Amino acid sequence: MRSVSYVQRVALDFSGSLFPHAICLGDVDNDALNELVVGDTSGKLSVYKNDDSRPWLTCMCQGMLTCVGVGDVCNKGKNLVVAVSAEGWLHLFDLTPTKALDASGHHETLGEEQRPVFKQHIPANTKMEMGVTSWW
Repeated sequence: MRSVSYVQRVALDFSGSLFPHAICLGDVDNDALNELVVGDTSGKLSVYKNDDSRPWLTCMCQGMLTCVGVGDVCNKGKNLVVAVSAEGWLHLFDLTPTKALDASGHHETLGEEQRPVFKQHIPANTKMEMGVTSWW
């Protein structure tokens, strides 16, 4: 019997450590294609797009990232990246590029460093906190 594997592999340029919940797949830039989001223990959030081994973009967060996620957390039809640190910081990133197309017809990439659109410190004695605000 012969065994065949059709799995494609990509080796990523990543150095550091990460928590089990600090990696996820999701449509970060709202283009209907999933990207890989990785948060490390130094607070660096990296987004890998397509089969590139280098990050498409990076973001710096405060503290050691323990959990990342991607979704429409504001119910506005637009995905945001959520990053939570061990020190209690919550960061929301809007990584949707501008609608302008470059000469090749592709969406232009975002700059090297992205800043969060929302950042909040969650107190340590809070069992469950649900922030419902209108900050957009």
